[in-house]
Amino acid sequence: MNTFLKARIKLAKLLNIQFAKVMTDKGELSYDSEGELIVGTEVFITDAEGVVTIPEDGDYLYEDKIITIVSGVVTELKEKENEIDVSEPAVENFETEVQTSEEEIVEEMQISIQEFTRLQSDFKDLVKVVDRLVRELRDQDLILQKVSEDFQKAITTSVAKAATIEVEEIKNKSADNFYAARK
Repeated sequence: MNTFLKARIKLAKLLNIQFAKVMTDKGELSYDSEGELIVGTEVFITDAEGVVTIPEDGDYLYEDKIITIVSGVVTELKEKENEIDVSEPAVENFETEVQTSEEEIVEEMQISIQEFTRLQSDFKDLVKVVDRLVRELRDQDLILQKVSEDFQKAITTSVAKAATIEVEEIKNKSADNFYAARK
């Protein structure tokens, strides 16, 4: 420990300065700060005999955090990864949850099958309606074709009659003009 840090610790003891403290897996860390421990904070460790020193470099576990210390300074704070407890109650709970999940899945599948069957029936009904509409459209198309053919025949006949009448009138006028010119 360098002389400056020793002097600082002795001065803090003499002045009865209260440090904030956190208990870790390796001992009690003290720091000169009000509030939470943050990156960049200088820390000290108190051993079992009450001797305050600079903590060794490494990771210290505190509640749900990992504190990384290098040369007596907090360099990193990170969340501790949750460990999986593989005790018997957890296994039993897992088995119960799996059984419950299987039952829920079976129930959901039965509901899905019922819904599928209903949709399949609805689809068949729709196919029948579409088939009926297609037949009706074909029938309407045949009717329209017949009406169109009849209409074209009627127009052709009307035009032919009108043309015949017109030709007769022209012939009559020509004959009248011919006789009138001869007289």
